[in-house]
Formats: sequence, structure tokens, C-alpha cells
Amino acid sequence: MFLWRLLFVFILVVILGYLTLSLTAPSKNTLPDLQTGDVLLQPAWSSQALAIMLASGSLITHTGFVERSADGTLWVHEANGPVQRVPLMEWIDRGIASRVTILRDANITAAEQQALVAYATKESGKPYDWFFRDDDSELYCSEFIYDAYAVATGTGLGTPQRVGDLALNNFAVQDILRERLGAHPDCAGLTPDACYARVMDQTLITPAALATDDRAQTIYSNLLF
Repeated sequence: MFLWRLLFVFILVVILGYLTLSLTAPSKNTLPDLQTGDVLLQPAWSSQALAIMLASGSLITHTGFVERSADGTLWVHEANGPVQRVPLMEWIDRGIASRVTILRDANITAAEQQALVAYATKESGKPYDWFFRDDDSELYCSEFIYDAYAVATGTGLGTPQRVGDLALNNFAVQDILRERLGAHPDCAGLTPDACYARVMDQTLITPAALATDDRAQTIYSNLLF
């Protein structure tokens, strides 16, 4: 009898969880009226997602910004592989359970919005930066957003952090460091210890850190955590 009750509770939890996710899944009808420059944050799975979560202390692992075209079509510009533009709902549905948080700079001007799109168009096709370097020859997702805002508004969005100040003492981050430090472009000719020290002193911006900017106001979120 106990096992049957336990099974019933488990099934009930699964059903309630599924219904909760289904009822809170975004659609074009439930999202706010989005505008160019709105920043999207999502928990999205990838080979480095767990490391990003643990290092930043957040489930947010990816980001992009909205472009509302003249005909009202909604796109997302992102650095995911190459810098590219994808349809809004396709971008959202790539995230875990279609979870997303949307940030807006309420004071952004039309000229700044145009500058954001112009920057993204110029950078389109640029490769992904697997080393998270402060160098715009390649771009990672949150660096792309930070730089886009820096170019368009004069100030990058969010708060960059020193690599060594992130939460690095966990297996996921250490695996990434072991995998990538040997090929790090900034470590040519350095000993492993010197390379590690150099990388620890570099700065980066995590997806979650974009939300620390006072300009970034949350206008929508279906995150359940």
C-alpha cells in the first residue's frame, strides 16, 4: 500500500509539474510588446552550461537581444556559434522548458536601438569565443550583448567580473579549465601556472551579470526558480 501511495504522489508531482510548465510556456500572445534592444536571458543546455551555472551562481546560461523589424517581426541577435539572427520563438524554445527572463532599458532611444541592430549586423558571422577573452575578434554570448550596448549607448550592459572571483572550485569549471587552458591564445610560451594566473586576472561578463545593470528592468519572466 505504501508503494502505491508513493507512486501516486510521484505521478501527481509529474503531472502538476508538466501542467505548470505548459501553462507558463511563453507565446507571442502572452509575451509583452517587445521592442528592439530588449535583452533575453535563458537557461539553455550546452557542453559548458553547467560550468556557467556553477561559476556564476545562476541558472542563466545564454542571452541575446530583440530586434523588432519594420513589419513587426521579432528576431533575436545572439553569439551562439557565429553571431546570428534567429526568430524569437525559435530562440525561446531552445531554452530549458522555454524559460526566459526579459530585461528592458526604459530610456533607450530610437537612435540607440538602430545602433544595436547595426552593430549586430556588422558582427554577423563572427565566430564564438570559447576562451571568453576580452577581445572582439571572437564573441561569446554575454560579451556580444555588453559590447552591443557599449557601442550603441556608450556604456556596456551589466557588470564584468574578474575570472578569479567567480566560483571556480567545482568539477564542471575545473574540467573546462583543464580542457582549454593548454590552447588558450593568451598563454603561448607560458608555463601552466603562469597561464592560469594570467587567465584568473582577466575579466569577463556572465549572462546573469547583465541583469545587475540599473538600467535593466525585468518586464517578463516565467522562471520558476
